[in-house]
Amino acid sequence: MPATPRTLTLPAPAKLNRMLHIVGRRQDGYHELQTLFQIIDLCDYLSFNLRQDGVIELTTSMDGVAHDDNLIVRAAKRLQQASGTHLGASISIEKHLPWAAAWVAAAPTRQPYLKDSISSGSLGSAMPP
Repeated sequence: MPATPRTLTLPAPAKLNRMLHIVGRRQDGYHELQTLFQIIDLCDYLSFNLRQDGVIELTTSMDGVAHDDNLIVRAAKRLQQASGTHLGASISIEKHLPWAAAWVAAAPTRQPYLKDSISSGSLGSAMPP
């Protein structure tokens, strides 16, 4: 009997941006920010299923966002590279927040547990001017 895949489901809590100040500009064109966030009792859920073939696949489509450009996919690939694993994942999103709210509120589904590893400026940051 084949083993059933295990699913890891994690909340991606929304946060309310209480304050946002631009305090400077870096040499690479990105802004230095001072922010104050408050976690609120709303969240989406990300579910992960292990893949042996090394493929990172987002099974929930997002209109207007190409699969490989999606920040969830990019963050998962960055984590895959940084950890040196040859394993992959099928990732799905259970939405409870409006799509537009995710873009405005620093996209809670893009950063629940990868925040520190993707905050280097190449993922999830505001585009340089």
